[in-house]
Amino acid sequence: MNIKDMHRQGYSIRMIAQLTCDARNTVNRKLKVKEPTLFCGPAPRIDPHKAYIRARFTECGLSAVRLLEEIGRMGYTGAVDRFRRFVRTSLCVHIE
Repeated sequence: MNIKDMHRQGYSIRMIAQLTCDARNTVNRKLKVKEPTLFCGPAPRIDPHKAYIRARFTECGLSAVRLLEEIGRMGYTGAVDRFRRFVRTSLCVHIE
């Protein structure tokens, strides 16, 4: 149940804190927020390289390992897992 709904129904801050396993200060802070805040993290490191990766993949059909070596020389410092996920989901066509 939502903290704000519980507060509107008459639950005390102490009771809400016990039910949600939050501290009373946390409950107070959540009640004061007007809108939920969205997380805006930093832009992924792969973004500047996407056009190059797509072009090389369609041109040569290189594997993710070879593409990673190429963009590594171009300055890509991101995670290998994120790169492989991009290649798998954006470039590879799965035939079933």
